[in-house]
Amino acid sequence: MNNAENPQEIAWIPRIEWVWGLAEIGLEGYWEQGKTTKAINTISDSYGDFSLYSELVASYGSDKSLVSRDTNSNAGLQVGENTTTWYFSGTWGFKYDNTQYNIVVMAQYYYNGEGYADDSLLGTAESLVIASSPQLTSSDLSYWGIHNFALGWNFSKLDNSDLGVSGLWLIDGSDGSGIFYPRIYYQYGSYLYVSLGPSFTYGNNVSYYAQFGNKLSFKLEIDLGGGGELGGGLF
Repeated sequence: MNNAENPQEIAWIPRIEWVWGLAEIGLEGYWEQGKTTKAINTISDSYGDFSLYSELVASYGSDKSLVSRDTNSNAGLQVGENTTTWYFSGTWGFKYDNTQYNIVVMAQYYYNGEGYADDSLLGTAESLVIASSPQLTSSDLSYWGIHNFALGWNFSKLDNSDLGVSGLWLIDGSDGSGIFYPRIYYQYGSYLYVSLGPSFTYGNNVSYYAQFGNKLSFKLEIDLGGGGELGGGLF
């Protein structure tokens, strides 16, 4: 309802779902005044230790402020909204969860139909966000590239102890940049989680993940009560 004061302000999300065994297929639509209309298809299934999922989204227009090159402007780019173009996005992934050997591996591909094929405008767009321009926000620049990949892993209870190895690798396939973050951790029940590992950010100086060039750092994480486990998706 979103605090709607009249019927026109209500958001409508009709959904229908089919279930066959462990597989689920869903179709839904999204309509809200002032927002882009969307059609969404979801599919999930499982085979033994593997869980598979996909989500496809077609939207008429974009809720993001989009940028394009404009040599006549002072900033060298034009910021605007597009409400008359169809955009198609989708994500596909799997999760392998073997409880016998305490192994979890996740991989995901995200096709961003509202993304950009190169990073030539990213630096200028980022400077507008830093300058608090009302035209652009950080959410408008999220997942800049069209092709995005992610890999996550978790090997727990190594040698039947409370030690484990986990990690996350995010890649922008459009500009080749990424973040590689492996770590070793100690987990005591659901009360204490301590991890340590290097974080390597790579790419050129105007790429999505490495806007300031290659960077190597070490991260120490202490979590009380959270558990620190991988979630259901990587993006």
